[in-house]
Amino acid sequence: MRLILSQPPRTPSGEMRRTLHWMPLERRRVMFRLILIHRCMNQLAPAYLTESVHRNCSLGYIRTRGSNNPHLFPVRSEWGRRSFIFRASVEWSSLPPEIRNIKAASSFKSALKSYLMN
Repeated sequence: MRLILSQPPRTPSGEMRRTLHWMPLERRRVMFRLILIHRCMNQLAPAYLTESVHRNCSLGYIRTRGSNNPHLFPVRSEWGRRSFIFRASVEWSSLPPEIRNIKAASSFKSALKSYLMN
């Protein structure tokens, strides 16, 4: 980053990231997980991923029938909490409904990036 912006070595990296409109690595990972779960929710991902995401409305529970969120199955181990499906489902549930309800992939990506940059 310092090379791209011709900055001295002691310039704070957060300031340079904002100038370049780059996100920290952890937020980029969250963004790509959310993009992939969005594809799964809209049947645009490969079949093996789409089939592994169970929606609450398809399970028939009374409290979750109206909800279209991915279902969170109970996980006992740390390994299970690190799985793609678990993490992406938790992150998906934390998104505001106006972003979750966007169907178009390009609109979802831009709204998601704006949300994560703030």
